[in-house]
Amino acid sequence: MHDENFIDCREFLERMIESHPDNNEFIKAYIKLFEKKTEYDIAIDTNNLELDKVSEESKTERLKSENEVEKSHIVNN
Repeated sequence: MHDENFIDCREFLERMIESHPDNNEFIKAYIKLFEKKTEYDIAIDTNNLELDKVSEESKTERLKSENEVEKSHIVNN
């Protein structure tokens, strides 16, 4: 869930809880909203970490290849 959507839902539920303090369903929905937002954020963070790892591995491999090419060039000259 994008932050803007989360904020809109959170603010709506907060208004509903204030207007209807006896309605436990709004409180349950509020709690569920935070649970789902946390799950989403963790999934996004995990995915971003994986992408960063793959990117770093690619950079390392590229640098190794470039280093080998430079070594080969030096040896052949």
